Amino acid sequence: MAIRAVLLGVDISPFVTSWGRLEQIKDILLTQATFLTTEMTIQLSNINGFLNPKGAGSLVAGLDHYNGSIEIFKDEKSVYQGLVQDILPNTTTKTVSIVSENVLRKAAETDVNAQATAANPALAMLDFARLAIPESAILASTFEQAASGSAEAGATINYDFKEGDNITIMQAIQLVSDISSISVFVKDNKVIARPFIPFQGNEAGLKFEINDAIAREWGPLSYDNSSFNNRVSVGFPTDQFFTLTDEESVRRNGGDPRKFEFPADEKVVATNLTSAQFFARIYLRRAAKRRRKLTLAGGRELNGSVIGDRFPVTVPDLGLNRFPMEAIEVNQTLDSDEIELGLAEIFAD
Repeated sequence: MAIRAVLLGVDISPFVTSWGRLEQIKDILLTQATFLTTEMTIQLSNINGFLNPKGAGSLVAGLDHYNGSIEIFKDEKSVYQGLVQDILPNTTTKTVSIVSENVLRKAAETDVNAQATAANPALAMLDFARLAIPESAILASTFEQAASGSAEAGATINYDFKEGDNITIMQAIQLVSDISSISVFVKDNKVIARPFIPFQGNEAGLKFEINDAIAREWGPLSYDNSSFNNRVSVGFPTDQFFTLTDEESVRRNGGDPRKFEFPADEKVVATNLTSAQFFARIYLRRAAKRRRKLTLAGGRELNGSVIGDRFPVTVPDLGLNRFPMEAIEVNQTLDSDEIELGLAEIFAD
């Protein structure tokens, strides 16, 4: 396994003493990726002071290194492209830490000023992303594909972000993601969109089986008792709501509904009743059931896994036989082939 790092166009791999960790995390309930601006830190030997920001002969002396480029390659494949946030020398240990964040950082720092009515949610998020992120770092086709479901249903949103609201582009994307059930995250250094797709059963859409031959270590199997809602109200103009309840889920879970509301006076709202009905239905299809969770550590077979990937999972000791689960967390230490997955149960309609 060959791994190298390039800072401001210079290969700094020989000096790296501790590589960073790539993390993707998604909330078990809401479909959005909470992995929106991932931070990574690598540590280098700095005995000769080549990375002291003010040192003579330093690589970064006299340069504004903020938002400078850093790229990590693993077996000559680019696995991370980041923007430098800080370079922190430690004079005691003679090391230096480079702190960087991925391409979504700019979207988290830039306020949005945009208004529209009857907009497709996926295409609205694409428009927001383009305000701060280079086109080369956006996989626009995934947003266009994600737009098809709501387009077919005639479901749209109104949004109203004004100058002075102090809402960043990333926050705007998050609000649209919440109501539309479309995740936005980074894969292979590209910002992509992935809509929630209900599991159809019969292993439809599942990847390869994860079993004892792939997993080196299994974590506990447990229920998530907090991350589910079985009643949702979706607001739309003017101050109206459409409310939908999963009655079976209410009965199974004590008889008292667990409610979530998308307010009618939010910065992002459903355009009309038809839109509110669509967004409510898709929300309950992903949120109305209590899920079981499982963690595992595996090797190269899991390389390339991203949040939202679905697998049949077999663990005889836990009573699981080709049990359908979805990745909600993917963690990888760059100088190791070990990958950690967090999985959550998925249900057929």
